[in-house]
Amino acid sequence: MKQPTALNTEQQWIACLQHRFSGSDFGHDTHYDPSSRQVLTTDVLVEGQHFALSGSQSTMALADVGWRSVAASISDLASAGACPAWMMVGVVVPAPAHDGLEALGALYDGVEAASRHFACPLVGGDTVGGSQWMVTVSMGGQMEAGAKVGRRDGAQAGDVVAISGPHGRSAAGLAAIRAGLGTEFEALVLAHRRPNPPLSLGMQLAGTVQHRAVMDSSDGLADALLRLAAASQVDMVLAADQLPLQPDLLALADRLGVDPLDWVLYGGEDFELVLCLPEADVRRYPALTVVGRLKPSTGQGGQVWLDGQGGRVCLEAKRCYDHFSSCPPVAQ
Repeated sequence: MKQPTALNTEQQWIACLQHRFSGSDFGHDTHYDPSSRQVLTTDVLVEGQHFALSGSQSTMALADVGWRSVAASISDLASAGACPAWMMVGVVVPAPAHDGLEALGALYDGVEAASRHFACPLVGGDTVGGSQWMVTVSMGGQMEAGAKVGRRDGAQAGDVVAISGPHGRSAAGLAAIRAGLGTEFEALVLAHRRPNPPLSLGMQLAGTVQHRAVMDSSDGLADALLRLAAASQVDMVLAADQLPLQPDLLALADRLGVDPLDWVLYGGEDFELVLCLPEADVRRYPALTVVGRLKPSTGQGGQVWLDGQGGRVCLEAKRCYDHFSSCPPVAQ
């Protein structure tokens, strides 16, 4: 009898789907239909895996969960370069919340606020009772005429690596909450609870930069870099001194005895854009910060190196966040 195979990582499951549905374009955060120029995406947030709501381990309120659920899908559209057109929201409501509408209404306060902020109307969804809170957002966007949808592959040796904003702030905000320092580091906490993906920038890049490889950094900067390098079969070299580090993040890292680069590289949930593109294109966008360069692969491709005061180190995929991890961020 065939022995069952353990499912250890999300990437392992994606590889299974790529094999089963060989004619489909799996492996990207979005699906692009060239005939209609529509972009589709889906994200799921689960209590205990992405957020905690009760007790001393609480990381955010239900309204924040609603906002973040929408922002996660907006971030996918930003990386593709699509304008949001509609969204549908499915919610699993745990039994303790069945006795009233207040909790569900609080979650939808966040959904509504994000809907208005990103100009993405809610057109439908579903609600069901279950064992824990879970929110699924499906979203559709439209590519403008002449715009080129963003993909993970297509980066070339000689391109630069650029990011749309600082990283590590969401992970630092979570650390501040857990350490009871949330009121002292409010901006970091806000970055964790109310992320604001650079949607307008993503759409501008899609319309003006035809050659680019791009991902959002929802699962961390290191994760995005490693996936971009692997998809394009190139290597990357980053400069540690070019990674933006804000004073409040450095202050918190010092208080907690944490290496701030751990938050920057492996923290995740910053929802910024990570791009590989020609250096000449970067100069047109002051919001982009160059943090590294691409070079020809010395092997199979996909190596990412960080040059810092301690020398050159290789970024490790095993340190990146994985959705099938047995140690979710909110439970550490």
